Amino acid sequence: MVRPIEKINRDSVAQQVFSDLMSRILAGEFEPGVRLPAEHALSESYGVSRASVRAALQKLATLGLVESRVGEGTFVRDSSLESLSREVSPLVARDSMTPHVTEFRELIERASTSLAVERASDAELDRFVELADSLLARAGEHDLGTYLDDDYEFHLALCKLSHNPLYEWMYGSIRDLFKLRIRSNLDKTAEAYPDALKASAQTHQLFAQALRRRDEAGALALIHSIVNLPPSLVEPGADR
Repeated sequence: MVRPIEKINRDSVAQQVFSDLMSRILAGEFEPGVRLPAEHALSESYGVSRASVRAALQKLATLGLVESRVGEGTFVRDSSLESLSREVSPLVARDSMTPHVTEFRELIERASTSLAVERASDAELDRFVELADSLLARAGEHDLGTYLDDDYEFHLALCKLSHNPLYEWMYGSIRDLFKLRIRSNLDKTAEAYPDALKASAQTHQLFAQALRRRDEAGALALIHSIVNLPPSLVEPGADR
């Protein structure tokens, strides 16, 4: 059974149905593989025509969030971060895409930083600082693979602090490429900078602390350094 909601205005009803269903799919209310309620059930629940529901479902299908199976109904596709990363990573793995990925990262992370200053609770920011502290401890283990996993989770957590699920979803598209590029940076600088992991983690820690103080300017300067420079070349405290 679809949960009842208030009937919506007649203006752009298909768009409103589309937006509501998309939000619920991305939030996990309708899990991958689940069949959506039939058109007539959605029509009754939303208080709109079946034509409007059909148009909304077609938009969802265009985005790849659902698929229609003849004689069976409309089913939610796997739109998880893992699935998105598998589909997108091969498309952006070429060396020529590196500056574009860097530009994308900075765009998303700067926006997430500003929104986190405004929207994140003190408790959420405290946990984010703890995540940075854990990353620094991980750097001391000198296990690059595990460090890269934690580093990615740190940046994904930043996107979550924006309270905009689309930022998290979009960032998931470059998960594998993120790890590949950071590994490449660290490999290139490891001989000249043996403390590359520690330097990287310290800068992340400074960033988390600036965010906890809700120092937007300081946090933005640090995230710019983290995204655009090899971690070992970012001077801890330079943007404090």
